[in-house]
Amino acid sequence: MTKPADNQEGTPAYLSPYHQAVRDFGPSFEATLWASKDKQRGRFEVMAQMCDVTGLVIVDSGCGLGDYAAWMNERKIAYGTYIGVEGVAEMASAARKRAMPRAEIMHEDFVKEAFFAKLAHDRPFDIVVFSGSLNTFEAEAARTIVECAWATARVGVIFNFLSARNGRPEKENTGPARRFDPMPMIDWALERTPNVLFRQDYFQGHDATIGMFRPMKPQLPSGMV
Repeated sequence: MTKPADNQEGTPAYLSPYHQAVRDFGPSFEATLWASKDKQRGRFEVMAQMCDVTGLVIVDSGCGLGDYAAWMNERKIAYGTYIGVEGVAEMASAARKRAMPRAEIMHEDFVKEAFFAKLAHDRPFDIVVFSGSLNTFEAEAARTIVECAWATARVGVIFNFLSARNGRPEKENTGPARRFDPMPMIDWALERTPNVLFRQDYFQGHDATIGMFRPMKPQLPSGMV
């Protein structure tokens, strides 16, 4: 995988915007670089509609303050275990202080080689989600990261990204975030599983969400084989 070069401080380039935001705002919602809490929660709603996570072990890659776990608790979604993975130490510490039920926060970089494989060896998990945490990567690098998660998740992976097929000006300023063409992303997902969900009908096409799931044994009516 081709990753952005580290900066002069040794921080990976994909984490630099978040480190700068923590310096500017402290470990806060503003440091997550979400445009608004409403949009953050809207994306959580789309992910929740793609998969019933009741009783499942969820890995939230780039969890920030653990807002996805907090949202699920508010909605009374009975996940099994929430494992939040956060690459910025101050944000991980702030997430731990929220002491959310059945939640564990790890200060780790999910981009590191074999991260998901090592985690799955120690803590088998069902679903991996990436909500906004792929925005600072190029599309090819983002797919490689999702590939690592897909190879180790027992149920599937859900990820969102800013869509390039949205009718907006090409020179639109999205800050450190990049837009991906959703068609290669969908094609890539379908090469791995036929069980793919795609949504871009929210936020006027501003971004898109893809869910990839393992084939499940069909539930046949009683008496049929």
